[in-house]
Amino acid sequence: MNEMFDVLDENGIPTGEVVSRDEVHKRGLWHECVHICIINSKNEILLQRRSCEKEKYPDLWDISVAGHLTTGAFAMDALFLEIMEEVGVIVPKGVKIDELRHLKTYRVIEHIRDDYIDKEFRNLFIAHIDEKKHNIVLQFSVYYN
Repeated sequence: MNEMFDVLDENGIPTGEVVSRDEVHKRGLWHECVHICIINSKNEILLQRRSCEKEKYPDLWDISVAGHLTTGAFAMDALFLEIMEEVGVIVPKGVKIDELRHLKTYRVIEHIRDDYIDKEFRNLFIAHIDEKKHNIVLQFSVYYN
């Protein structure tokens, strides 16, 4: 099933139009997403490697968690849903992540292909999450000096 997104104008105001994920990218329409940078108890940043099946930037390293807002959702709804889906941390309503901060919302335009133009309002968050408390198991870690 194709997700449905609220279309925004160039100022981030909903237009009232609702289109599919494919259509929003095909037509290059503004829409909203969340990006979450997760920092663990050792001040390490959790990165994820994108699937080889992704249309955009397959098999590359990416921010901890990212996802689109579906129709009618708010950034905080998407934030908790994406954290659960991508790293398995379930944050019940009313329970605070160890520390969560909204840094900024900014506009990005990425021309991936002629039929894939990504125009996003990105809500960028930083979340400090204790990996032991939330049972996050890293597959591996890489250290650089």
